[in-house]
Amino acid sequence: MQKRKKTKRNNWQERLQAVIDGKSWMYFVRVGDQLAGMVGAYQDDDDKENGEAEVIAVYVDQGYRGQKQSRLLMESLLHGLT
Repeated sequence: MQKRKKTKRNNWQERLQAVIDGKSWMYFVRVGDQLAGMVGAYQDDDDKENGEAEVIAVYVDQGYRGQKQSRLLMESLLHGLT
């Protein structure tokens, strides 16, 4: 039996803990009962001191592209960062 790697689980646990700690942000957009997209950003101590953050992921499902979903996500993220 092969041992399961814990790095993926730990990585997600670390990412979620960063959200709890206010160092990371994750926003999602739903259309009806469907998940249409997401955006994520991270801010380390230097970023925070300089008023910066790094957008680490933006994704909109192909079926929802061209409907301004990414704009909604980015506006939500920017609002959360201020």
